[in-house]
Amino acid sequence: MISLNEILNIKAEKVKEKKKKVNKKTKSKKIIIDDNIDKSYKFIKLRKRNGNGYRYIWNPNSILKDIQKQFNNYLKDNIKFLPCIHAFVKNRDVRTNAKCHAGNTFKWKTDLSNFFDNVKEKHLKIGLIKYGIKSKSKINEIIKWCTRFDKKKNRLTISQGLPSSPVLANVACYDLDKYIMDKCKEKGYIYTRYSDDILISSNIKINDDVINDIKEYISNYDFIINKRKTYYINPGKRAVIAGILINNPQINVPKKTRKNLRARIDHIKKGKLNPTSGVISNLKGRISWVKSINKFAGNKLLKQLEVALLNK
Repeated sequence: MISLNEILNIKAEKVKEKKKKVNKKTKSKKIIIDDNIDKSYKFIKLRKRNGNGYRYIWNPNSILKDIQKQFNNYLKDNIKFLPCIHAFVKNRDVRTNAKCHAGNTFKWKTDLSNFFDNVKEKHLKIGLIKYGIKSKSKINEIIKWCTRFDKKKNRLTISQGLPSSPVLANVACYDLDKYIMDKCKEKGYIYTRYSDDILISSNIKINDDVINDIKEYISNYDFIINKRKTYYINPGKRAVIAGILINNPQINVPKKTRKNLRARIDHIKKGKLNPTSGVISNLKGRISWVKSINKFAGNKLLKQLEVALLNK
C-alpha cells in the first residue's frame, strides 16, 4: 500500500518534470506550478438532470487529477470512517445506508445544500487530525493539492469535480457526524449520512427538540439545510431513500422504478426504442442494480430484456 510520504514524493517528481517542459511559449497554458495551482482547473457548467439550476464542476488537469486521486485512494485505504457514513467508503453504499433504517417506523431526513462548497478548511484540518493524520506538514500538503481558492467566497473550497472532494467531505464532517451519531444513540435513534443526505430513524417517535438541536448544530457547522428536502416521514407513509424503499425490514426497489424499466423493454420489443449498444448497456446496468436489491425482480427483468432482443 502506498504511503503518504510516497505520494508527496511522486507529486514532487511530477511537478518537477512538468516544470522542465515549460518554456516561454507554454507558460500561458494551464500547467501545474507550485505557487499557482488554481490555474490548473477548467470550469464546467452543467444543467441538473431535473432542469432546476446548474452544477458547477471544476475539472483539474491530468497531472493535478492524478495527484488528487492518489491522495483520495490513500485516505480511503487508511481511514476507518465512522459507521454512520455510507458514501465514498469501502464496502458501504446506498444499500448499506438503507438497511440501517429498513422497517423503522419514524423517520426524519434532510439535505445539505451545496455540500462540497460549504466545507471549511478548519473542519478539514480537525477531521484529518481526528482521523489519525497528525503531521501538520502532511495536512497542509493534502489541503494545498486537494482544494481550490474560491474568489467569491475568499476562502479555500473542495468543490465538485476534484477526485478527492468526496472523501475529504467525509473527513471534514467528523465532528458533525460524531455529534449527531452520539445524540441519536442516547435517544435510541439511528443516524446515517450518505454524502449530503442525512437520515434519522427509530421505532419510537422522534423528539422535535432533538431535531431542532441537530439542525442548530448543522447550521453552526456552516452547512445550509435544504428546507425543501427536510421533513418527517410519518408511519405508514412510503419512504424512498436514494431510490430504495425502506418501509419494510427487507429493502426493495420501488414499483415505479421496475415499471419504468419494463416500459423501456416493451418499447424495444415494439420497435419504439432502438436497441443500440448504449441503450442496452444502460438497461443492463440499471437492471443489475435492481437485482442487487431484489434478485427475483432483477432476474425477471433480465429475461424480459433477453426476449425483447431475440425478437429484433
